[in-house]
Amino acid sequence: MRRTTTTVSILRLTSFFQSSFFHLPFLHLPCLPASFVSFPRQRLYRFNGQIEKPFMKLLTFYVSVMLILIACSKNNDDPSKTISGRYTGTFKRYNTSVDKTAQVSIDFNKNNWNGSSDIPTYPALYTGTFTVENNNETINFKNKAGWTADFDWTYILDGKFILHKNNDSLVFTKSYGNGAVDVYKLAKEN
Repeated sequence: MRRTTTTVSILRLTSFFQSSFFHLPFLHLPCLPASFVSFPRQRLYRFNGQIEKPFMKLLTFYVSVMLILIACSKNNDDPSKTISGRYTGTFKRYNTSVDKTAQVSIDFNKNNWNGSSDIPTYPALYTGTFTVENNNETINFKNKAGWTADFDWTYILDGKFILHKNNDSLVFTKSYGNGAVDVYKLAKEN
């Protein structure tokens, strides 16, 4: 099969792009010679400026492959498996009149946690469950302990926290409407 090429003028190419599904204003280049652009006529273009079927089939194939790759790139790993073991560090509530920092320890095992603090009920840790959600961006704690009413219950490790995980360290924070922010900074023990 003999391959023939057709010289397409810049004006014809410009009118093709303007009349098709997109517009390329940079193709208005009257200073270029007409023989500057040439395409194999049998492969890409017909005289009337329509894209031929082989090119459309190839374009459809590439778009389909890209959509499949994007759809299959979802991370199916169980995020709670990435947080396991014993983590120790500090807890502090910022933007309040109380200026204390507690040494805390939390053990993560599957979806369960157990914790302790060197200052009683600051924070209030005992035991419960947790789930990691939103592509490892939040961690949701459920505290299973029964607590007495002699302290501020916002110190109980319960509810949704913003999670920052970096190698073997965890930082999770929770903000309150009054401006207070709870910050847990933990590192994994070896």
